[in-house]
Amino acid sequence: MPVVSALEPIAFWPVVRSTAVWWSPVAAGFIGALGVHLLTPSREREKWILDSKKAEYRELLSALSQAHMSATELSVQIGSVRYSPSKAQNHPRICSGKNKGMV
Repeated sequence: MPVVSALEPIAFWPVVRSTAVWWSPVAAGFIGALGVHLLTPSREREKWILDSKKAEYRELLSALSQAHMSATELSVQIGSVRYSPSKAQNHPRICSGKNKGMV
């Protein structure tokens, strides 16, 4: 049996090829884990941003809806108190042009 000393160079690529069955699944696992580790935080951040935008738009639409309902309620209350058909017939914006006197 030949004795190999520590100073004698060993052919690197033949050793790598002959042991690939043992180390390639381990290397592939580490590379996959590294990829998942690098990609997961960015995807979670994207999801958090989208969820935040969704919540902000929901809040904005809710506030706009409440403001619209309040304005509608207020205009109905003001209109029922101040409306009189005799004033509306003489109002220049309501009875202008060809629609005069149709109210």
